[in-house]
Amino acid sequence: MTEKDLESLKVKALEIGDVNATLELSDYYIEIEKPDLAFQVVYRAALKLYPSAERRLGYFYEKGIGTDVDYAKAFALYQSSASRGDNKAKHNLGLLYVHGLGCEKDEKLGFSLIKEAADNQDIKALITLAKLYEKGLGIERDEKAYYACLTKAKELGARNIYHLLGYSSYVGLGTEQDYHRAFDYFVAGSEMNDEQCDYYLGIMYSKGQGVEKDDSKASYWYMQGANKGDGRAMYNLAMCYEKGLYLPKDLHKACFWYQKASEKGIDKAKDRLDAISPEEEEKPIV
Repeated sequence: MTEKDLESLKVKALEIGDVNATLELSDYYIEIEKPDLAFQVVYRAALKLYPSAERRLGYFYEKGIGTDVDYAKAFALYQSSASRGDNKAKHNLGLLYVHGLGCEKDEKLGFSLIKEAADNQDIKALITLAKLYEKGLGIERDEKAYYACLTKAKELGARNIYHLLGYSSYVGLGTEQDYHRAFDYFVAGSEMNDEQCDYYLGIMYSKGQGVEKDDSKASYWYMQGANKGDGRAMYNLAMCYEKGLYLPKDLHKACFWYQKASEKGIDKAKDRLDAISPEEEEKPIV
């Protein structure tokens, strides 16, 4: 953003009171790592009771962006914004009810609010609603409804759910098990930089599920997922290096990736790192 563009945005946000400019300015301040300034400009707009500004301010309080975490304030702001029809605020408010943050826990009310936002085609609400159906939070567990919500979110343009759709087809969660369809979802997700899709592609190539078995391609996809940050892919890649599976044996690289996987919360990786031994046999995570 040029200095001229920034000054114009400041005028619209701070002098004219354009709420869209205010949110854009707050995004800019977050981007340049000045959360205090982002908080200040949104706070000013929220005082004018703009629903979107109240919702953004509530999010800052919920996540501690430019201020201390305060769930009670986040709850009040989401509630005010939601009462004037802001669907994203309904989604955020519903999550607070589901988890009992800043309010008394009420999973059914949380589900109702999230569903209302999802019914108005809010993508994040649809994804959250899917997870509520899958876990049975605020509603009876319903795998088909879970899959239907994910499918609807995809139709609306969601890009971060292909690993969920792929896994559903892979195991038959809410839909028929179909390795070929799962493979297609994982490939599509990988192209959108979903590291979990790379991990599953590695699994499918290693097992010959939905595709011809190919150990070299399995290791390739584990490496892709590991480089994108997936802990399970890191673990399996480390094992490939430790055991010489699909890749030349290299204990230094094995230790490197076990360490990375351990940092991602893969407990098994810490065990391998502490007692790495070429003679021991270990199977990849499935």
